[in-house]
Amino acid sequence: MRTVEINARPYETVGDTELSPPDGESTTIRAVVDRSDVETFDSADDLYDTLMMLVGAQFIGRRYYDDRGGMPGDEENEVSF
Repeated sequence: MRTVEINARPYETVGDTELSPPDGESTTIRAVVDRSDVETFDSADDLYDTLMMLVGAQFIGRRYYDDRGGMPGDEENEVSF
């Protein structure tokens, strides 16, 4: 097992935290970060940014959702005021 550090604190403090997608199989922070070559994070924000880049599509809410308009291909139900 490799050691990844966050602000010089051992990664083991958060590595086993479970991430549960709305649909799909749960994983841990350690499993997600292990997919990368990152060894050190300068801050918790760096860890968060890395997680957001590495989690799979099952962790994304409604894909292609835009609260400023309809869903792609849904032009017939679009209402304009």
